[in-house]
Amino acid sequence: MGCLARRVFVGMPFLAALLAFGQDEPVFRSDVGLVQLSVIARDQQGKPVADLRRDEFQVREDGAPQNIRLFLATVEKAGESAAPRQPDVYTNRDARNATTDPHSGYSILLLDNLNTDFGDPFREDGTAWARTETLKMLRSLPAGEKIAIYAIRWRLQVVCEFATDRARLEEQLTKWTPSPDTPVTAVDSDLPAPPPGLSGNVALEISSVDGQLRVDAINREIDQLTAYLGAIPGRKNLIWMANRFAADPRRLFRLARANVAIYPLDPAGVKSPYERRRQMDGIAQMSGGLAFYGRNDLHVAIREAMDDGRVSYTLGYYRQSDDRRRATPYKLAVRVTRPGVTLRYRTEDSVDAPPPAPPNPDKGKAAALVMALGNPFDAVSIPVTAQVKEDHGMMDVVAALDVASFGLEQKQGRWKGNLEVVARFTAADGKTVGETSSHTLVLNLKPATYASFQRDGFQFHDRFRIPAKAADLRLLFGKVETGKAGSITVPVPAGAADKPAPKKVARR
Repeated sequence: MGCLARRVFVGMPFLAALLAFGQDEPVFRSDVGLVQLSVIARDQQGKPVADLRRDEFQVREDGAPQNIRLFLATVEKAGESAAPRQPDVYTNRDARNATTDPHSGYSILLLDNLNTDFGDPFREDGTAWARTETLKMLRSLPAGEKIAIYAIRWRLQVVCEFATDRARLEEQLTKWTPSPDTPVTAVDSDLPAPPPGLSGNVALEISSVDGQLRVDAINREIDQLTAYLGAIPGRKNLIWMANRFAADPRRLFRLARANVAIYPLDPAGVKSPYERRRQMDGIAQMSGGLAFYGRNDLHVAIREAMDDGRVSYTLGYYRQSDDRRRATPYKLAVRVTRPGVTLRYRTEDSVDAPPPAPPNPDKGKAAALVMALGNPFDAVSIPVTAQVKEDHGMMDVVAALDVASFGLEQKQGRWKGNLEVVARFTAADGKTVGETSSHTLVLNLKPATYASFQRDGFQFHDRFRIPAKAADLRLLFGKVETGKAGSITVPVPAGAADKPAPKKVARR
């Protein structure tokens, strides 16, 4: 299948933008407006209470009563299981569905691979076998569960984007290769181990620096999760598996404010130390989740965290003014008048300082596309489904795109506009390898052609040479004028870059 549009190469200006904007940090905005709380209600037997009314709730902020202006009662059930996809088919439509689904019921497994060893499943310390327990949980899931799996490393890694296909979730987690770069003493201590051969003050200083670098990396990745999950409506349950929960509390406040309930889970099992348990309880209480520790049935604990919140209430009130210079968070309290009902919800709210004005707001129209290219999550404004196969050192891509999402304009009886296509390979550490491919599709479509693309999808076909050390291919389609983009991330088979190119066969 070939692309029907004429291809024009975009040279250094666009590639310069790639280099100039590739390291931008996410921006957070907090405006005066509606404050929303997700509330879990349980009876004396610990069962969900699903029939509470608005007039039975009371909300206070810093002790002052608030007028409940929003009230939603949600009862989530497992949806229909998606049809299994072929192993070589990749799409951003699953993530797109998450961002447009008005319901709750999404779960995220977050594997903290900076402080926890998920490698050897035969170790007996109750830590490394967490991946095996997670696989066991996936095999027991009912159809239709909406799950994503992410990993904290030196760069946030998407193991599997939101999906209901259990086989695909299991396949992606099985393929995932944990990083060996974790503190070897993470099970017994919160300090990373110094390199062998060092002792005294030198070893302590190196250990301290290493630990701070890991904290900084976790904070950045929590920020990325907040920006992404905040765009998904409803309650999200984040199951955070780690031996050390080292994020800045302010980052966790933001995450909770995005309607994300945090469920810290210590894979050390019964060896979980007491001090760590206190910290986990604090994180869970602040966000409205639950902490899981001191147990070795990790697959059961994960299921319990996923099931929590299927019955929930969303309460909202308007804050009259936000003090952006305030150093302490707002204290939140929710009560219910019905006897015998206990509630769980996030107990604090924070307000971010206004973001600084961009130094050059008119410079670099491609900045939005560049940020989408560097984001660990797939961009979803332009739906993409592609069949990608490795062929003699090349990645062969046949994609179908939603032409209506391009934002083309009708001029002189035709549909016109440009679509940027960018392909970038990255190594296992997230760094770019090889050259970034960038070109423009100039579209000038007759009405009949546009109508056929609406019906069958806009077809794109290209091949990309695999550079040495490549681990992933990120393919992005975007429109500079609007910043809308769609992307997919495709793993590169090991050793694919070393395969010889196909021999040309002489025609007779």
